Amino acid sequence: FTVNLEPQDATPSRVFGVKADKEGNLWIGLEGKVGILNASQKSIHFIGKAEGLKTNFVFDFTPDAHGNMWFSSRDNSAYVSIKNKKVGSLGPEQGYNGGAVDVFSDKKERIWLISNDTVTIYDPKLSRIKKMVTASKVFTNFPTSGMKGNDGLIWMGTSNDGVLMLDPEGLLSD
Repeated sequence: FTVNLEPQDATPSRVFGVKADKEGNLWIGLEGKVGILNASQKSIHFIGKAEGLKTNFVFDFTPDAHGNMWFSSRDNSAYVSIKNKKVGSLGPEQGYNGGAVDVFSDKKERIWLISNDTVTIYDPKLSRIKKMVTASKVFTNFPTSGMKGNDGLIWMGTSNDGVLMLDPEGLLSD
């Protein structure tokens, strides 16, 4: 079937990221909105500014253990409840400024947000943010993507340093 990604506002549909959740929905990162495709019902639900979304480009998605789908975006980072589609965000009031090009969660359910100059780790259990600037002893170049490996280690692609393997517990010890 074909899905119309240009609802009533006729905004051109440039897709920046897609991710499936465990319920089988496909989350689609678009310009100015998130589309949630329910393929079995052949329907799509859009979340945009009217629903509280404060961003314009949505790049990547990762689910957390609490039923939320987190996403990275150019302006800020946010999450949407998978069940009731309510929008929440991580912003200046929590100590987070800026956007991210990639997002993933680690084995301790922390949310990692990757941007060109900062790696931000948010621990929702502690409501705590830790930032690592890229001009540090860990990063000599800009990270471009990241993921949690099956062994719990963090893998990051960078613009000039290749791929880095990091132990999150060593990085995050205070």
